[in-house]
Amino acid sequence: FHGTIRGTAGAPIFNGSGKIDQPIFSGRPFQQAIATFEYDNKQHNLLVEGELFKNNATIAELDLQYPLYYDFRNFELNLAGNNDIINARVSSNNLDLALFNDFLPHEYVTNLGGILNANIQLSGTLGNITPKGQINFSNGRVSMPVTGITMRNMSAIISANESVLNVEQIRAQSGPGEITANGTVALNGIIPTNIQLSTRARQFQMANSPDMQLIVDMDADLLGRAMQPQMVGDITIRNGYYYVVDFGEDLIEDVQLEEDFLTGFAPFDSLSLEMVLNFGNSFFVRNRSYLDAEIKLNGTLDIVKSSGSDAELFGELTSNTGYIRPLGKRFNIQDARFLFTGPYNNPDLAIKSTYIPQTRQKGESVILYYVVSGTADEPVFAFESDPIMEQQDVICYSLFNKPCYSLDSWQS
Repeated sequence: FHGTIRGTAGAPIFNGSGKIDQPIFSGRPFQQAIATFEYDNKQHNLLVEGELFKNNATIAELDLQYPLYYDFRNFELNLAGNNDIINARVSSNNLDLALFNDFLPHEYVTNLGGILNANIQLSGTLGNITPKGQINFSNGRVSMPVTGITMRNMSAIISANESVLNVEQIRAQSGPGEITANGTVALNGIIPTNIQLSTRARQFQMANSPDMQLIVDMDADLLGRAMQPQMVGDITIRNGYYYVVDFGEDLIEDVQLEEDFLTGFAPFDSLSLEMVLNFGNSFFVRNRSYLDAEIKLNGTLDIVKSSGSDAELFGELTSNTGYIRPLGKRFNIQDARFLFTGPYNNPDLAIKSTYIPQTRQKGESVILYYVVSGTADEPVFAFESDPIMEQQDVICYSLFNKPCYSLDSWQS
């Protein structure tokens, strides 16, 4: 680092420069980083320049002109006012975004990478800064631990003028498919005012964790005020599964859903939704622990959400395929209905499953039923039978394929 001071006591001029040879950011080696500044107290002006080099080429550059005044007599700092002029330019040349990995919230985002070429200029007064330039991003990738997916082959072409941000193309692949988006964002200076983006996904993997897997198609539009946009359209779940936790556990008897990672996430909180959620022929709800279960769901739900409120679901999902395994016996799903009337995590339940023991009573087949009613938060579990019999005999048939009075001494 090298610095100088010249001028008078009341109006000094400060100059400084520094460099770092062979810096390493997020494990990525670079050739050199250089920064210089000049502060002219008489002109009320601060100039800052910075460059990052690799392979004898500039890969990132910053130029900033910022109005600043320090009163050395009264020791007061005066920052820029609304009418003061600001100029800034940021550019990059084949900059690998992996250098930012150490600065990311790793519980949400890891393994960021991709090549950024950009030339963005901000100019105007502090009260009315306008952007101009273009961003070109290619060969991108990022992992999202919460959902378990890695998006790859990410790309984006975005340009800006004084009043509009043009999203010419955004593209990313995940799993067997991809998602694309394009549209415009109206600007007031650098403040987004209105948004109009169209999004299309085909076989896009939205989740790939031990508890949830989703591959979806989607056609949706993001519209309206940029700070409180509305998303409309439809999503079709082509295949996947979701594991609930300890559903049917006799000591717990509730569904303990994992906390939604979007809860409290400001952009999602401000979003409103009017979406149709379609379930294809290959989506399963499963349960581990005490009550092993797998139910294939079909149907359509409406997703409704107002800005600042929780998402709500309306509609019914049905099934006649799957099983529940109480007492170690497989009861095949005869009919299952999940009725949503608002809360997304607490549908009304009406599940009836059957098991036919390998025995006969008085020449007639015995059919056992395991029935789940109530709600996901407060489910009610019951055994039934045809013909009707005592509860203890239903359990004995489930365990031993015979009524309790026919049990051997070791079985009773």
